Amino acid sequence: MDFWELAMILLRRWYAFVPVLLATVGLTYFGTEAPETIHHAQSTVLVTRIPDDLAGLNPYARDETTAQTMATIMGSPEAREEVIAAGGSEVFTVTPAAERSALLLVQGSAGADEEALATTSVVIEAMQERLQALQTEAGVKPRAPRSRVVVVSPPSLAAPETGSRLRELGVGIAVGGLLAVAVALAVEGLARRRAKKRSAEDPAAPVVEDAAESGDAEESAAQEQTDREPADEASASSDEDPSAEPERELLSR
Repeated sequence: MDFWELAMILLRRWYAFVPVLLATVGLTYFGTEAPETIHHAQSTVLVTRIPDDLAGLNPYARDETTAQTMATIMGSPEAREEVIAAGGSEVFTVTPAAERSALLLVQGSAGADEEALATTSVVIEAMQERLQALQTEAGVKPRAPRSRVVVVSPPSLAAPETGSRLRELGVGIAVGGLLAVAVALAVEGLARRRAKKRSAEDPAAPVVEDAAESGDAEESAAQEQTDREPADEASASSDEDPSAEPERELLSR
């Protein structure tokens, strides 16, 4: 079956194709929950640098390297569980502001403004504690110069992200289209089997595809029969015996 044959079947069986498509799209679109609005809060922090003459053996003395390390650590599952346990949302990001930059952008996302702000604050506190713990594990003395996470801009709300139903609509169109095509092909196959069955029962009957075409064929046959009747009468009149004409003239006199 090529494209044009399929298109003709869908046009002929539109009464089966269109309702199924519309019903499936409608159920998919209105039957799913509306996506919630996601609220965001953002903050900028700075990883401080330790002067080279005071760095000593501190492996976190360089601010750019330490900032990249902290962004990687905060993206780990362990850090995410720590933030959740402290009352934050599981959705947050920590990314460098630019390549080889000591600035980090912290963003927390949640279903409400207050939760997004709280998540951002919790992430910053977790970063500060984690950096100090790393330096302690590296053997840096408590009174020795240390790298720190300093808040440059406090957490503030960003533009919320409104959910869209375009994905649900796309899924409904795809699924509804496939289902509607299947129904249309099933109706077409049923009509053809009925036509073949009628043809087998009455070989003289014209082969039609459905009841509508059958009705058109019967109407056409009746019209042809009506058109033939005047011609048959004229032919019968012309075939009468010529010898009967004088007798009819005498009777009329």
